[in-house]
Amino acid sequence: MATRYPDDLSKTQAAYTKNITEEMILKSKDVLKWVKRQF
Repeated sequence: MATRYPDDLSKTQAAYTKNITEEMILKSKDVLKWVKRQF
């Protein structure tokens, strides 16, 4: 368990970071759509 733990943690961190990045990309696309509608 002790030897596997850091690997699991880094995988979890990578997945978490990926999710946040994807959410930010989706939000920025939504913002761009909104801005285009406004003008």
